[in-house]
Amino acid sequence: MNMKKIILSLLVAALSISSIMAQQDVKFNAFGMFFKNYGFGYEYVINDEMSAGVFIDYANGSLYLDMLNDVGDYDYDYNRFSFSPEFRFYTNPDFGADKRFFAVYARYQNVNYDNLEFHDNNTNKTIKYGMNNSLLGIGLSTGQKWVTNSGFYFETYWGFGRFFSSNITFDNSTVEEYYNVNSTAAYVYASSWDFRFQFSVGYRIGGY
Repeated sequence: MNMKKIILSLLVAALSISSIMAQQDVKFNAFGMFFKNYGFGYEYVINDEMSAGVFIDYANGSLYLDMLNDVGDYDYDYNRFSFSPEFRFYTNPDFGADKRFFAVYARYQNVNYDNLEFHDNNTNKTIKYGMNNSLLGIGLSTGQKWVTNSGFYFETYWGFGRFFSSNITFDNSTVEEYYNVNSTAAYVYASSWDFRFQFSVGYRIGGY
């Protein structure tokens, strides 16, 4: 074995040991599961007061929409995926990365809508179509984490942010042409604001 392989092996071993010894929290959004919102998070504790992590969630369902484009009332389907890295600061921890925290986060969100309806005045027909919206945003959050002696913990989380970038596409050329001319109409589905609430259950792995 040459020197490069020896150094690489030692580096991999050192990183593995560091990962094992580091304090890491994993969690899922227990509150969201009642609303078909499945969220999972990971948090790496840097020191007692700081951590970095990421939260991933997926949601799907049907929503009721009232009187869009004078078509009438109908239901439409959606599924949403989001990816949210964040950095936290804990103000007065007891056991490291616990109790009250404040955070700044970034958020990528992709929402796909199906069975939307559009009334084409030229043909006097109703068109079924789909729409996809990809958004980027930033926000602030706060919450509280309670850690038990067994390593399990409970966490409340409130977040508020704003999407500053949105890319909307359609699967129907007639609908796409209409919204290109009347660009603000498409945002009937897409809020510029990001509101987040979570009640999570998690488990703490390792120490530091």
